[in-house]
Amino acid sequence: ACVPLLACAAIIPACSSSPPSTEETPSGTAIAPLDPTGVHYGKSYAEWQSEWYRWFFGAPGSTHPILDATGVHCAVNQNPSSPVFFLGGTVGGKASRKCQIPKGKAIFFPIINAGVDNGGVPPAEVLTEPQLLAAATGAMKDAKVTASLDGKDIPDLARYLVPPTRFNYTVPPGDNLYRANGTEGVSGLIEPVFATGFYLLLPPLARGVHQLKFYGSNVSAGQTFVSDVTYELSYE
Repeated sequence: ACVPLLACAAIIPACSSSPPSTEETPSGTAIAPLDPTGVHYGKSYAEWQSEWYRWFFGAPGSTHPILDATGVHCAVNQNPSSPVFFLGGTVGGKASRKCQIPKGKAIFFPIINAGVDNGGVPPAEVLTEPQLLAAATGAMKDAKVTASLDGKDIPDLARYLVPPTRFNYTVPPGDNLYRANGTEGVSGLIEPVFATGFYLLLPPLARGVHQLKFYGSNVSAGQTFVSDVTYELSYE
């Protein structure tokens, strides 16, 4: 399946690391995403991308956070023991969502991303692993991205591109995203998968309400994809 631009075993080596922290950023402090070359909460950006996709495909189709226009389902399939809370974009178009974030949780999300695998693909159209990697390579070359937090633009977004990374994910039986998108009979382990995209990992924010906005556009097979999302984030 070719995952719509949305928004892996060959993990990108990390150049630096940071200890896990659940300390919130003091109110009024300028917020910067965590270093994309580092290890945060035990994982690199590439590894968090893999976890994001497992969250993405593990959520029920009927209450999927990506298909939710209001944010009412933003807590679906989140791991309560994880230090990171996942957010998503859209499968195309605009969304304005409200979401409550537990105290001390960092936030990881793609501004825009793309993934490719053989999930739900007819046997005659199955791609080899090198073909999957080739399809993911360069997928972001025409991407344009912007992001802001509390009205302040986040600069240097080119730094946050995660190169094509290999991983796997598991699709639950029955009520899943494949079925919601009209493809029946897909479940179980999907491997290999290659994904790439622009991702941000924000440290825990101060208690209160924050506005997160991100926009991504890309051209694929002559079609322009746009995801334009505004989140009103309420930190406990």
